[in-house]
Amino acid sequence: MNPKWDSKYTANINLQMNYWPVESGNLADCAEPFTRLVKELTDQGAQVAKEPYGAGGWVFHQNTDIWRVAAPMDGPTWGTFTVGGAWLTNQLWERYLYTLDRDYLKEIYPVIKGSAEFFMDFLVPHPNGKWLVTNPSNSPENPPKGPGYRYFLDEVTGNYYFTTICYGSTMDMQILDDLFGCFAEASRTLGADAELAARVIAARKKLVPPQIGSDGTLQEWAEDYGQMEDKHRHFSHMYGLYPGNVLSARRTPEYVDAIKAVLEQRGDGGTGFSHAWKMALWARLYDGDRANRIFKGYIREQACPQLFAKCFTTLQVDGSVEFPTKKGVRYLVTAS
Repeated sequence: MNPKWDSKYTANINLQMNYWPVESGNLADCAEPFTRLVKELTDQGAQVAKEPYGAGGWVFHQNTDIWRVAAPMDGPTWGTFTVGGAWLTNQLWERYLYTLDRDYLKEIYPVIKGSAEFFMDFLVPHPNGKWLVTNPSNSPENPPKGPGYRYFLDEVTGNYYFTTICYGSTMDMQILDDLFGCFAEASRTLGADAELAARVIAARKKLVPPQIGSDGTLQEWAEDYGQMEDKHRHFSHMYGLYPGNVLSARRTPEYVDAIKAVLEQRGDGGTGFSHAWKMALWARLYDGDRANRIFKGYIREQACPQLFAKCFTTLQVDGSVEFPTKKGVRYLVTAS
């Protein structure tokens, strides 16, 4: 009657992570429910774009359910995550890259276009006048140190919460970099919306670029705030390395040390889904030994006997990673 997280689909990592190994694991048919969910979200997503934001296209935040709600919920700490739908859209594009199926691309093109249209209306100038940023924004679910960021006590529940609202979080910029890129490519491939694509390409060049903070780590926000939780389970600002395509050991080597500094700072432990993300990030840095060490830590510390992950003390099936062993056997590791 009162399930954990209201039995919702959480889209600031968990829903997406469920489908990371679908294409690479030759399980493409399993992606159909995911594709259908994203397409259905655009209905209420268009209403939310129009009514609260006065924007075109469609938007979805961090949580939905069987009714495909798209509005922000659960308070500003989580609800200001406006790029949940854009992240889902990028994953649909990744599926197209595996198949190059033009019929599938035509099917998802309205989803891609609608997401890009929303952010073309939603982006505002950074105070420096050079960049474009999302506002409001947050970096799930990690609070920075800075003016207005504080823990506070909910006297009704007795729980402590924190505020995380900012503008132009690094994750937002990386997700939109991918979104604008895939829309431009989809537009070119289908010979559609050339004028909009030109504007999107121009806006993409104005997104806040990756930055290195004063402590040598990849910066998580548009400003160089310190962190209140240096062991945080999320790696939001490294979406661009995995599962995104903004950062790369080969294409952007100037950020590798800053990325490794974050990974070292936050350690190899954490919840199940955090283990999975860390494995993927180290793999993108070509460090298979480190990924293997984290995998063994996951099995030892976080996995139930059937490989389902624990989220603190609760069995939660929220994500998965396919991990090849030295003998060629593949394990599907479910992460919370």
